[in-house]
Amino acid sequence: MSESQTQSYKPASSGAKRVSPVFLWILLLVVAGGAFVAAFYWAGGISGVQSMLGLGSAQQSAQPASSAGAKASSVPSLPADAQALMYTQQLQSQPYIGQLGDGEITAMSVGTSAVSGDSAVVPVTVARKTQRLAKGTLLLKRYNGTWYFTGIKVNDDETMPTPSPSTVDASVVQVITQQQAQAPTQAVIRDGLLGGGHTKYTVNGVVNGAGTKTINVSMSGGSAPAENGRLVLIQKTDGADTYWFVARFEKQ
Repeated sequence: MSESQTQSYKPASSGAKRVSPVFLWILLLVVAGGAFVAAFYWAGGISGVQSMLGLGSAQQSAQPASSAGAKASSVPSLPADAQALMYTQQLQSQPYIGQLGDGEITAMSVGTSAVSGDSAVVPVTVARKTQRLAKGTLLLKRYNGTWYFTGIKVNDDETMPTPSPSTVDASVVQVITQQQAQAPTQAVIRDGLLGGGHTKYTVNGVVNGAGTKTINVSMSGGSAPAENGRLVLIQKTDGADTYWFVARFEKQ
């Protein structure tokens, strides 16, 4: 066997250099990172990515209104007497809030509001399915520049019932103040109820949820264009008793 026949086999070079595996991993990470950045902006930032992944915030910060406009804030902190008033008057209004949630009230006409300091009363005429028209008053209070609905008194010559339970539920008051302080509700209260923007509210239906009732309404009359809105009630159970509280009122 000749010397040339005993030499080991060496493949011919193709002219291309071998690519390092480390380089391939780096290239893959760069491409993947670029794709994520593109998806991030396409989805609308972190909130869009959370939505795509089925994630999201379970809490909404209130938007209290002030003379300088609505500003992001935590839950408004009200004095103890203000919390007690809000809770007590809504408990005293249970017969009428309950009728609203049951669809018994079909419409409400609003008169000219009377504001005195940080208190306001709005005369109303309530139409019901099975009972005669009733005249009454919406009760509102202002704390730190923010208006809150505290109760409704129908037939002003009636004595408002003694509230039960008598102990203030701080968790209920917290939800009420947070929801009512939001800018959409403040706009409806200031411009609609107090400002005469809408003078007639017609109930279009009630949607029952988990511990909530949403009353869909048409708002018309007054100085503002006709619009649709919704009133949201929240539920409190105390043993065998159920109570409903007005949480917010906003345009749809």
